[in-house]
Amino acid sequence: MSESEKVLVARTHAIDEQGRAQHFSPGESVPAWARAQLTNPKLWGVSSAKPEALAGVPVPARSGPGSGKEAWAAFAEKHGVTLDGGMSRDDIMAACERAGVLEPEE
Repeated sequence: MSESEKVLVARTHAIDEQGRAQHFSPGESVPAWARAQLTNPKLWGVSSAKPEALAGVPVPARSGPGSGKEAWAAFAEKHGVTLDGGMSRDDIMAACERAGVLEPEE
């Protein structure tokens, strides 16, 4: 995956030149100095959508109609969350939470 294809998929931070923590959210543009520090591959995904478009991707229902595994897998894919074929709907939801693209349920 090239640097230009990488999209941040989790909340994280990097330390700037003044020693301050700078926070970054999924889909946000990350400057080169911060990208150099953010080496964990789980922070990055690939998306064909521009980050602005991801903000409008609706979150599937957590229960009832529209809450199936297929809906959650499509949501995760659009946000660059890595999935494997054996994951259940709940596993996919948990992966989205870990990636920072879904707020944990209270």
